[in-house]
Amino acid sequence: MVRSLLIATSLVFSSLSFADVVTMKTDLVQNGDFENGMEHWDTYLGNVNADSGFLKGGLTTAYSVDQNVSLASINKYLLSSGELSFLVDFQQGSYISKDKGRLAVAFKDVDGNVLSVIYSPSKAPPAWSDESIGASIPINAHTMTINLYGTRSDGSYLDVYFDNISFSLQASSDTLNKYGGFYASDVPVLFLGGLFLPFLMRRKKS
Repeated sequence: MVRSLLIATSLVFSSLSFADVVTMKTDLVQNGDFENGMEHWDTYLGNVNADSGFLKGGLTTAYSVDQNVSLASINKYLLSSGELSFLVDFQQGSYISKDKGRLAVAFKDVDGNVLSVIYSPSKAPPAWSDESIGASIPINAHTMTINLYGTRSDGSYLDVYFDNISFSLQASSDTLNKYGGFYASDVPVLFLGGLFLPFLMRRKKS
């Protein structure tokens, strides 16, 4: 099933001013529309399929599906600033409005320790519903995991559906001016001074 991707219209984080929020253009989630089946998604509980172009449960009482995303390509100075936030847009649906599901985002440090977990409300929307969650990214986050979870309350099939999942980073323009852009390649020369200045000084003396 093909549906247009969601467009975030407004979301204000405590660490950001709405007037100058900048959103990273690249979506960090792969195959968030499930057009390529379960590619890039791992099932840890129950049974699911994406044969119809969206995630849905099968003959199971619960399911848990993850996608792990490395943040290694993100500007490390921005990640350690405490001034970076995220926004996840997604669509959620159900067939009988009884089986409930929720989306969670977990951040871990380089050693795999969980730094924070943010949950969407557990719900059973009667039709496809546009949802979003967002919050500040913890300092020193190294990886991010999106978890999709559903539980069956009635019937034989677990009728919790997810589709069009996207993950983007957000920061204020002042923060980006201070630390550079979203990517590691965007780090300003100022932050590399510790590496380059001694070299330049040696060259100058020679």
